[in-house]
Formats: sequence, C-alpha cells, structure tokens
Amino acid sequence: LAMGVVALAVTAWGIALAVASPSAFWSSEGILGSSTPLTWLGIVSAMAAATAVALRSAVGARRAPTG
Repeated sequence: LAMGVVALAVTAWGIALAVASPSAFWSSEGILGSSTPLTWLGIVSAMAAATAVALRSAVGARRAPTG
C-alpha cells in the first residue's frame, strides 16, 4: 500500500511541476544532466513495476497454504 501511495505521489509531483514550472520540468536537470521528463517517467515506471511485483507477491503469499 505504501509503495502505491509513493508512486502516486511522485506522479502527482511531476504533473504539478509541469503545470507550476514548465521551464523547470522541460529542462535537462535529470539524472546526470539528462532530460527531466524522461528521468521522471523512468522513475515513475520503475516504481509502478516494483509496486506491481510487490502486490503480486503479497497476493500470492496470502493465497499460499499454511502449515
């Protein structure tokens, strides 16, 4: 649940930055001077994938037989 909340928060942060300060969002201030939007999309994608893996593992652990 926490991973999903953080992924949504980072997504909202990126959208808010794009609206509030487009010049900062569309700059090249990302990781190692790369494109900020591409860096942000990469981070959001990785977080979404990690959240999906964690959710799948949690559901699988709940369904596993005990004992």
